[in-house]
Amino acid sequence: MPDDINLRANRELIDSDFAGYKLSLASLSTYSEKNIETPLTVPTLNCGYKETKLFSLHNHLFANNSDNDVYYIDASFVIQQIGFDLLNGIFNKSSVWELPIDHKPTYNPTLDFPSDKLAVVSDGISSIYILEIDRENSDWKLMRKIDVDCAVVIKHSKLLGDKLHCLLYNIVENKSNLLWIEVDLLSDQFDVHKFESQGDLYFAQVIESDSILVGAEKTFFPETNEAEIKYVWSQDSDTIRVEFKVGSKAIVKDGNIQVFDKDDNVLMVGRLGGELKENSVVFNEENGTLALTASKQVSGVKWIEFIEGLSGDYKADELEVIEANTKLSKFTTENEIYSSSSICNNADMEECDFPENNNAVIERLKKTGATHRSNLGGSKYLFNAKDSIVLQQDEDANLWENVCESEEWRLKHVASLTAMGYIQASKQRKKIMTCSPNHDYVVISESHCHVFVYRQNHSFGGELRNRKCGKTLHQLAQQFVLNLGQDEILGVVATDHVLYMLTEKKLFACILN
Repeated sequence: MPDDINLRANRELIDSDFAGYKLSLASLSTYSEKNIETPLTVPTLNCGYKETKLFSLHNHLFANNSDNDVYYIDASFVIQQIGFDLLNGIFNKSSVWELPIDHKPTYNPTLDFPSDKLAVVSDGISSIYILEIDRENSDWKLMRKIDVDCAVVIKHSKLLGDKLHCLLYNIVENKSNLLWIEVDLLSDQFDVHKFESQGDLYFAQVIESDSILVGAEKTFFPETNEAEIKYVWSQDSDTIRVEFKVGSKAIVKDGNIQVFDKDDNVLMVGRLGGELKENSVVFNEENGTLALTASKQVSGVKWIEFIEGLSGDYKADELEVIEANTKLSKFTTENEIYSSSSICNNADMEECDFPENNNAVIERLKKTGATHRSNLGGSKYLFNAKDSIVLQQDEDANLWENVCESEEWRLKHVASLTAMGYIQASKQRKKIMTCSPNHDYVVISESHCHVFVYRQNHSFGGELRNRKCGKTLHQLAQQFVLNLGQDEILGVVATDHVLYMLTEKKLFACILN
């Protein structure tokens, strides 16, 4: 059973005396460049909800953490690199590489940077390209092309030693598929591991060479088919029953199980999903296959899996189904219930009062399945910020990073964006949300026209005094509103000093620091 991920916020990072964001009427220094190549946008045609969401919320502007430039792919399938000179207020533009495609892709092409010298591009059709970055000549060279045989978007990539890890995502028949590709840069070999889920994927990132972190509407499982299902199992309150699809004999000892073929070759080995009573394991042959029956050490405990991390087909016992329906029947009714004495008025409820999905999870996955899992419950995934994930918890937005201490993995609360959980819930036309790497400001972009900038508390060289209570403030949190015109906002990238915003016809650069 996966270990629990502790998502309890560090109260020392939360500002309990926050006085709110003050709307600033001052204008931010904003520059625009209209002489840009038209960005490539793939229309949403005959798509389901998940694909429509994937297309409509796509960020067409990409950042490289190794520099302050931004990148986008134009309608001619060319990657454009644009930087901004803070001293002179001018844009520096260059074309770095052209995708070798001749027709419009199925998905929007995506770009990611696993290191300061490598880039990975998905053409949105069926291939990904590994590119070597030449910074001196602004020219990229193709190192490797990998055919994945389906349209994908790149969720994350990371170079670990000589191996490049890429996480690719697509949707087929309303099912979410996550491809974990390991590419050996010293040879022509690469491995593909596939996970699937019935829910939407929020984010995916590579942690280490053997693990990834995933946030999703529903749990992701390693892909299985009938040929890969090695056993079928069921349980009641006292007994475990297993029918093995492979193997002719097995050994259960010290909480572990081994299954062998006729020549004593090991076919399966793993840790049992719970404890069994000693000397209660009975093997027999049913319909030409090996079967196991055993008694649970603790009666009434429900096992999540029979062999940890090894896929099997679970068959719910008929009595188990009846018992579950009986327990749930008293909580359900076909008639709507009205209460005149309710202390809660539905008219006062807002979006932030309702979690997006009570089944949403964050999982640490290895190739065999989940090792750590946390149900988000009342929390909500908002966005990724560099190496952090950002969750709405109460009224704040908290940043969590991967930490491995004494060989023990966990998520660590490293910063809080004050009141942003509450504020983002009020933005009904929100498209893109992000923050600067130093967490100095937060950006919420609508689909058209407006971009909201929220600067966190900073000193302003004076003080403000509350006339009613006499409280003085030496730091101020501010809100700015930018109007980019009526064109659709296609992409947003926040750096420590400059906020980049891409529309259908222009690129904007707003100086924050």
